[in-house]
Amino acid sequence: MEGVAAALLSEKPTDGIEASRPIVIVDATSIGAPGGNGSDRVLHGRCDPETGFNGFELTDQHGGETLTRHRFRAGDIVLADRGYAHLKGLLHVLEQGADFVLRTGWRRLALRDESGGKFDPLVHFKDLPLGQTADVPISIATSGKPLPIRPVVFARDEAGVEAEVRRVNRKAAKNQCPVNPRSQMAARYMMIVTSLDPQVYPAEMVLALDRRRWQIEIAFKRLKSLIHIDRLPAKNEGLARTWLYAHLVFTLLIDKLARHMLDPMAYRLFDPPRKGGLQSANAPLS
Repeated sequence: MEGVAAALLSEKPTDGIEASRPIVIVDATSIGAPGGNGSDRVLHGRCDPETGFNGFELTDQHGGETLTRHRFRAGDIVLADRGYAHLKGLLHVLEQGADFVLRTGWRRLALRDESGGKFDPLVHFKDLPLGQTADVPISIATSGKPLPIRPVVFARDEAGVEAEVRRVNRKAAKNQCPVNPRSQMAARYMMIVTSLDPQVYPAEMVLALDRRRWQIEIAFKRLKSLIHIDRLPAKNEGLARTWLYAHLVFTLLIDKLARHMLDPMAYRLFDPPRKGGLQSANAPLS
């Protein structure tokens, strides 16, 4: 079943509405097993905002969210949430000739100002008016040469701040730890780090790119609600993997047929395979 899923993924059409550069959205979701805690396995996925999923990998619950799990092409723009905001992953993206647009928190990365001193976004952007956007060229400290980046910051409105404060409080309660006052201060801002050229991708365009991230979250929710991939019926690793990929194959086939029915130019029975398709649906994502 993994091979069938890989073949279907490699046949994804590439003639949809395209941005100026290819966009890759990365995320992961937890999957439960019988008698488990609801997060016994992790399904890692990647998608194109126009053509849907184009890669999956199933791991146990220790399979963390990291961009190093994925392979990218030169020119890709990689979108991901704050769970992927780690230096090693960012370097991995850049080494392959791609760029990133990632949500991040105020203390996830070792930010440095132009003089090499510590950059505190809560201080630097404290006077940013509600609803306004700002960005500034800074860098991330590494073991060698600093990594130049841009933090793009948006000052949330009151409703947005309240929603983020609730999220921060829920997380603290779940982890049974006190709420960090600076985390509550940071709720006023949404911060994105990017490697994109500011002359080509100004702050508003970076925010627009980030808004496309929700598509993979919705896609995972659809998989869970329609084919219940979040409730594996088997504890055995082999059976669970077979069940999961069989359901993914079913979904990919339905998606493929729907695209042909809706495309007035789809007179062919099958799309030509895309070059560089996955060899294994559970191989490193590419």
